[in-house]
Amino acid sequence: MNRLLLSALSLLSSAAAQDYFPLQVGNQWVYRATGAERRLTLEITGATEMAGHTYFRLTGLGAAYWLRLTEAGTLVALDEAQQSERVWYNFAAASYDTAIPSAGRATVISRAAAFEGPLGRLNNALELGYSGGSLVKEQLLPYIGLAYREEAGVRHELVYARVRGVNVFSSGELSFRLSLDQTVYAAGARLTAHLTFVNTTGQPVRLTFPSTQRYDLSIRDSGGNSVYHWSADKLFAQVVETVDFRGETHWVVDVPLERLRPGAYVIETWVAVPENTRWRALSRFQVAAAP
Repeated sequence: MNRLLLSALSLLSSAAAQDYFPLQVGNQWVYRATGAERRLTLEITGATEMAGHTYFRLTGLGAAYWLRLTEAGTLVALDEAQQSERVWYNFAAASYDTAIPSAGRATVISRAAAFEGPLGRLNNALELGYSGGSLVKEQLLPYIGLAYREEAGVRHELVYARVRGVNVFSSGELSFRLSLDQTVYAAGARLTAHLTFVNTTGQPVRLTFPSTQRYDLSIRDSGGNSVYHWSADKLFAQVVETVDFRGETHWVVDVPLERLRPGAYVIETWVAVPENTRWRALSRFQVAAAP
């Protein structure tokens, strides 16, 4: 095991009892993909109180999910349409049906499996096998989270994690992130979006922009209709520029919400380069009805 991982495990294990899927806002997991073009990035982007419980918002699996760990140690996801909870991980059971997308039924293969990947080698992984869907196998590390995922010929290996403010990485982080200052806004309020381009791999990411515009942002309502486009009323110099991104680059966008009706919305932001399918991020928020 590398020294960085050992140090991080020591810090994390002292913070809480063994936890295979840590739920704290700001936690992030970045995976190297084999058999796919894009890296997988999971992130806890927010928290909210619903029905007397605190749920944490997980993004990265194609949709956003509200998760919580029950007192019995079961990780559940809120089904908002049915107003019920569905099991994702039952850490005490040997076999169980799971609502994890594309999973089906989960079976514990080992609670002391050997994990070896970019982060190093450990012998305490929880290894799960799946049947009934395209998901084949997962390994979860205590205090760190999901470390390995195999689905339909695609393998994802954890290369970077930020858990409870502790960074655990081998090859660095390469991501584009979006965070909001709130999840629920009063009618007529203003939203502040924080955009972050992170590259700690040690190698620059070179992007060519067709103008002086560096990013863009849009908002859609629950029906998928566009209700706001940040760049729609702005002018940019039409000058081709090439930029090398290293470390962290931050942008802050102030968005007026006075024209938005009460309801649920999706906000998406992206780096303003042509045919961009990688450097994009989205989040969700609500506009509350006036009291």
